[in-house]
Amino acid sequence: MAKVLTERFVSTLKAPPEGRRLTVFDSRQPGLCIRVTSTGNRSFYVVSRAPAGKQRWAEVRDGNAPVTSLARARELAPAGVANIKNGREAFPRIEAEPEKDAYETVVARFVKQYAEPRQRTWKETARILNATPWGKRPFGEITKKDAIAYLDGLVAEGKRATAAITLRWLKTLWRWAARRDLVASPVMDPLSAEQDFAIIPIVRDRVYSDAELKALWNATGRLSAKERAYLKLWMLAGSRAGALGGMRRSELD
Repeated sequence: MAKVLTERFVSTLKAPPEGRRLTVFDSRQPGLCIRVTSTGNRSFYVVSRAPAGKQRWAEVRDGNAPVTSLARARELAPAGVANIKNGREAFPRIEAEPEKDAYETVVARFVKQYAEPRQRTWKETARILNATPWGKRPFGEITKKDAIAYLDGLVAEGKRATAAITLRWLKTLWRWAARRDLVASPVMDPLSAEQDFAIIPIVRDRVYSDAELKALWNATGRLSAKERAYLKLWMLAGSRAGALGGMRRSELD
């Protein structure tokens, strides 16, 4: 059956008896037809012969979605018919681009696979890395320029120590990601806390007061004799713990 199809005609087509299918060709557009199933489902199709002579049918698709508009079906039908005649798929499916890993997803993997097995303070590492504003951004699109802008902001707020720690973990994160081919290279490596952000490491000397030493001395009473003797000698000698631990009898006068 052939007829000049119209939107009104298509909408009024009645479903055929159960188990049967109604096909109406469009006399205006060669190779295009509409099919109606017994359930009332309407679909546009193109039909033509492949190079081997076999007749092939293909539902008209716009991208990966079936076409529901007669006007759009007429636009796409000629290309579909030509593809069949040339032995190709009438309406090639469009492959979706693979989803890019978001920054927060990569951080979660890094914390689980790298930080947690190595650190007791892995939760703090996760907090520092997740404090950046890049959560949903694709990890591979984050650049050194983004890191500089974020770290400059921390420095401007007077958070120099936070900036230094953040930079250290960003470098570690990007190195880990590069080893897993999540990024081409560890782009954060060239950054320097001292040269790029004027963050000078602060060395703090910790000196116990007399009151603190007295409290520690008295607290050794709860320890074993050897532990008590070791800590008291440590306080009296004022040496490094490692040096005292490795001391030999020959070193004593």
